[in-house]
Amino acid sequence: MADAEISMADVTDGTMDSISRLAPFGSGNPLPLFMAKGVYTREAQTVGDGSHLKLHLADAPPAAGRPVEAIAFGFGRFAELIRRRPVVDLLFTMERREWRGEKHLQLRVKDIKVSDI
Repeated sequence: MADAEISMADVTDGTMDSISRLAPFGSGNPLPLFMAKGVYTREAQTVGDGSHLKLHLADAPPAAGRPVEAIAFGFGRFAELIRRRPVVDLLFTMERREWRGEKHLQLRVKDIKVSDI
């Protein structure tokens, strides 16, 4: 069950800062769970041993600008389906990821399905 529905345009540092003010997170205070419908997948590729899915997402129809990065652990089997039908509905949390000294926002996908939109 999602706490709120948001768009990819809402995935910003400001939103993440607001979420961070609710910390500390744990069993009595879980990370907020978001839903987004009709999200366009610009790129879907398997990572790791092929069992995970890395996505680059935008509000549909694809808008100009930087896509939102997402990781979906255990969803690699959906890569080909999402390439054929790139509009999806997502359930996710937001996090800041640091890699090679650079910080950026990333969605951690909890569930995904091809959209009916």
